[in-house]
Amino acid sequence: MQPTTDAVDYAAPMVQTAAVEYNNLSETVGLEGTLSPAVTANLSFSVSGTVTKVYVKVGEQVAKGDKLAAVSKDDLQDAVTLAKANLTSAKADYTDAKSNGTSAQIKSAKAQVAAAEASLATAKSNLSDAVLKSTIDGTIAEVNVSVGDTIGGQSSSSGASMPGDVSSSSAAFLILDTSAWQVEGTVSAADVSQVKSGQTVAVTVGEDLTPVAGTVAAVGMVATSSMDGQATFPVTVTIDEPNESFYSGTTASAQITVSESGNVLTVPTAAVLADGDQTYVTMADGSTRDITIGKTVGDLTEVTDGLAEGEEVQYTSAFAGVAADDSGQFTQGMGGMGGIGMGGSGITVVTQSGGGGTRRMQAAPMPR
Repeated sequence: MQPTTDAVDYAAPMVQTAAVEYNNLSETVGLEGTLSPAVTANLSFSVSGTVTKVYVKVGEQVAKGDKLAAVSKDDLQDAVTLAKANLTSAKADYTDAKSNGTSAQIKSAKAQVAAAEASLATAKSNLSDAVLKSTIDGTIAEVNVSVGDTIGGQSSSSGASMPGDVSSSSAAFLILDTSAWQVEGTVSAADVSQVKSGQTVAVTVGEDLTPVAGTVAAVGMVATSSMDGQATFPVTVTIDEPNESFYSGTTASAQITVSESGNVLTVPTAAVLADGDQTYVTMADGSTRDITIGKTVGDLTEVTDGLAEGEEVQYTSAFAGVAADDSGQFTQGMGGMGGIGMGGSGITVVTQSGGGGTRRMQAAPMPR
């Protein structure tokens, strides 16, 4: 009988064997984040004025102390001249008070001198700030001023970058230190207790599937909420060997190794069975053997007692492509007709190949 075209998928198990062998077991926690330089500088003029010179453009390398831009100095120089005159006057008043004044007048005059000295120091600092200089070694990433622009004083910042701090359209200049990079991401509340500073990380950046080494630098203690409302915790990963092709803002994924067991005896996790509190495996000859297990990582489980390297165990796995037609007959993949029968040791799948050959696969483990 030929099977109908309306085949129904059937998940048939198949018994396989595997050797007991030594492996390295590594448990990882995944992280998705954004690549950014570890150090950035958002720099702006702290004084007001009209921009008279811009010394750099995007892409140029600068060193700490290099000039970036300058504003007109006329008003700032006038402020220094006035502050000097005020200080001279305050000192004269103080001298006069010491000769003819009361103790209260002397004290007041002395305070005026101190205030005038502070004003002069501020005026000189402002004059110096008419030329904006880089605070770090790095690459110019943004230039947001041009000659002729009128600007108002605002604060600048530089140092370790935080999430969201890499780009700034309000700063006059954005400088990136491309010698050190990091990935800022989050892990779930279920995983955060396993993540510790110093753990090794494999980082994949953008479309490049070749991982680069990294290290967990910091694990945040204050939760944030993800889009689905679940609590997540910030994690910072530093890249051990920066790549010249890195770009700030690129998506990156990371696998954090949270535990590792080297050269331990393992079996497929699917081979480990349980009878109450006792774990056991079915050997290749159909017998069963009690074992003691350790760590389970994915499809491998550590065996601490009961098995030796090279012994073989059997386990049940599903295989695809088995279908039943309306008559109850079964086929596997494109092989043609087949059927299922009950053998003494379990289900046996019988398939017939296109050339007329027949093969049988035991499809259930021996009962314990």
